[in-house]
Amino acid sequence: NKRYEKDFLDNIRPEIQRSFSFLHDYRQFIARVRQNINVVLEYRCPGVDLDQQLSAALPAEAAIYWASLLMEEKLQTAFLLLHPERITDPAQVSSFRLHGLVLKYLRIYNSAFATKDIKPRVVGNSIGEIKGNRAAVPVIPHTLIDNALKYSARGAEVVIGFEESDHDIE
Repeated sequence: NKRYEKDFLDNIRPEIQRSFSFLHDYRQFIARVRQNINVVLEYRCPGVDLDQQLSAALPAEAAIYWASLLMEEKLQTAFLLLHPERITDPAQVSSFRLHGLVLKYLRIYNSAFATKDIKPRVVGNSIGEIKGNRAAVPVIPHTLIDNALKYSARGAEVVIGFEESDHDIE
């Protein structure tokens, strides 16, 4: 219930804050790594968009870029633990495409899948939008894809399926 939730969070929040006090430093470090890899990508392919730069990049360069995005997303999840009230904050709610969000995470995890020889395959499509917290909703596909990577055997296929009706996106 709400009272238990508040009491529980009030009791553990100081411990969480102590544990995550280093997050700001990590966020700055990740920003520095991303800035440096962006400079490398721009040097290698000046004047083209990021997707083209990443396509032309060495596998290790692209992996650094995607790893920095992954770390940034994981830190965002940690910040939600510190401030769970932000999950239901109406100011954070907007409409966006779930399909695009899932594809973003597949791109982030692509080099990790390749390292483990796991083949992700997308089945179906979705053009509809969902309404939710843009910081909180990504935790769901992020966690599912992360678990698929962790718990799938080397050489496995991971299928990400989409179905859409007039009122639902699965």
